[in-house]
Amino acid sequence: MDGHTEVGSSSQADDTYSIQSEEQSRARDLAESEDSAQKNDMLQQAMKNGSEDLHELAENTTFMLKVIGGGITRQSYSLFLADLYHIYLAMEEEVERNKQHPILGAVYFPVQLNRKQAIEKDLEFFLGTEWARKAKCTFAAHKYVERIRYLGRTDPAALVAHCYGRYLGDLSGGQILRYKLSKHLNLKLNDKDNSDENNVGLMFYRFENIQNLKKFKDFYSGRLNSLSLDTETFQKIVDETRVMYQLNIDLFTEMDILAEIIPGGYSSSKLGTDQDGSHNSNGNVDGSSNVTALIKALKPSSLSLQCIEKVLLVSIGALFAAALMSFMSSK
Repeated sequence: MDGHTEVGSSSQADDTYSIQSEEQSRARDLAESEDSAQKNDMLQQAMKNGSEDLHELAENTTFMLKVIGGGITRQSYSLFLADLYHIYLAMEEEVERNKQHPILGAVYFPVQLNRKQAIEKDLEFFLGTEWARKAKCTFAAHKYVERIRYLGRTDPAALVAHCYGRYLGDLSGGQILRYKLSKHLNLKLNDKDNSDENNVGLMFYRFENIQNLKKFKDFYSGRLNSLSLDTETFQKIVDETRVMYQLNIDLFTEMDILAEIIPGGYSSSKLGTDQDGSHNSNGNVDGSSNVTALIKALKPSSLSLQCIEKVLLVSIGALFAAALMSFMSSK
């Protein structure tokens, strides 16, 4: 009888332990779920807060201030637009290739967001029918493209940061640039008519498949915050946002250097149509190509001391980085 009692007690104890274990497991799962939900709710804010300093630096680079203030010409803008073409081409190809990825796929909206074809139309306006031959990728843009391609191959989730920065930027500050550029570059723009004819040279900023930009931005933000992320992936996306902004700062800095070198790169007047940055009736920038203009401009007599210092610093930095990478890869 005592033996039976002991067995029964042991059985009850096992049952009690099992129930407690299940309750503890459920409590753990609930806590993890709540923690995950809290993290996800904070994703966009964390991306914003984590890169706020670099975002501000990007907005206040000399080149961007020139774009906003009216010191840019069609010559330098077409060079910038060519770099954007290569960046968006890479990003949209990698997003397309990884559209089934559980994280990146959640922000896959090619019909509403893709910019490649719009930029092609703008480049044809500025550079003519042979725009593809003229639209070369500069050094900083090449680094940007390489980063996007690398993430597409190795870590598609991190591309969320690049989509966030580029597309939400285009839907927000990009719309301000649209109006500024229409004025500074003397481009036709009519808010009441969203046709191609009334957005010539500004197609990049026109999202014809989005009826309400604000509502779509809110929807996109909701998608970002609904992503199911572990702590490591969450932080990785936040960190990549900083990388994205630094790549843009490098791009803007290089654009500033090139705009000082290229004839007519910066305007001496408020409108970007002065004699050095002239354009014909079709809108095409005069000259054979951006690259040819740059090569012709690389003469000692055409470079200011400040510009020579910038070019030397960029060149030395690039050589040092290449030597360092070579040294590290040999280890």
